Amino acid sequence: HPFKPLGEADPFPFDKIIALDCAYHFDTRKVFFEQAFEHLSSGGRIALADICLPVASRSLLRRMVDATGALVPRENMVTIDEYEAQLRRVGFVDVSVRDITDDVFPGFRTFLRTKGWRWWMTEWVIALYAADGARFVLASAAKPRTQS
Repeated sequence: HPFKPLGEADPFPFDKIIALDCAYHFDTRKVFFEQAFEHLSSGGRIALADICLPVASRSLLRRMVDATGALVPRENMVTIDEYEAQLRRVGFVDVSVRDITDDVFPGFRTFLRTKGWRWWMTEWVIALYAADGARFVLASAAKPRTQS
């Protein structure tokens, strides 16, 4: 993620930070939340389209995919409740995490199947994760306003 290291101030803090379908790849999402909080102005907001994926798995295939570490680092595998708690622990308020899985995964999987054999593996992994509890969420939160 593109932030300066923690503790190194930006001369112009951000009013808004948007992360679309990427934060689950970051090393780690928790560090991204901390850096976003630090670099947001008072009252600034963060918005994400993200994936929540429980770490526990019933599927041997999923455990094999997870073992590669290529898709979602283990530290980023959290439930929706854990995701919301991470945002709150960093200091965010007005936290909202909404599950929109049923509005995203079916259409995305159908789209991927039309893109040819190179995308079939991606579609297969999404199907595997969805069957094992992956949820696509919209999340937003605010940095508390400071008194001036």
